[in-house]
Amino acid sequence: MLVRTLVLSLLMALTVLSAQDAVLSDGDLGFRITPPNVPQGITGKVFAFFLPVEDGFAANVVMVVQDYEGTLADYDTLSQNQFKDVKANVLIDAMKNEVLTFEYTQTVQGRTVHFYTRAFKHGDKQVYAVCGTCLEKSSAQQLPILKASVDTFRPLHAATKSATTATPVP
Repeated sequence: MLVRTLVLSLLMALTVLSAQDAVLSDGDLGFRITPPNVPQGITGKVFAFFLPVEDGFAANVVMVVQDYEGTLADYDTLSQNQFKDVKANVLIDAMKNEVLTFEYTQTVQGRTVHFYTRAFKHGDKQVYAVCGTCLEKSSAQQLPILKASVDTFRPLHAATKSATTATPVP
């Protein structure tokens, strides 16, 4: 229970102070750290948080920046085709308030993995995708923790880069 609380605290503690000053802190553990400044225009994995390893797999939340010039609806179509290619079982595929949400399971290296992803268009040329991943057999316990973290993510657009708080998107 302590580990679960600790990990939940870490996942929920990221507070954006300004466009160039993000701080991760945890009062329970007694630490504060400023993540590395990621250069503008970068693609690939930007951050990852991990839960403790269970059955050889660490459930995680990962944020990825992808170059993509199409619309979010086009991204949805592309994703649906990719889901078919890998024989994923899509549980949720929904778009609301310019946020694309996917939940699906897929067999990876002989194990069923559960994914929860939210994708956001960022500017004209990128998509920010934030994904929580756990083993399906652990999803009853771990997926709510991962979803709670993923649901707090917000891209900071030019008009909101000085935002100091985040609220969940329905």
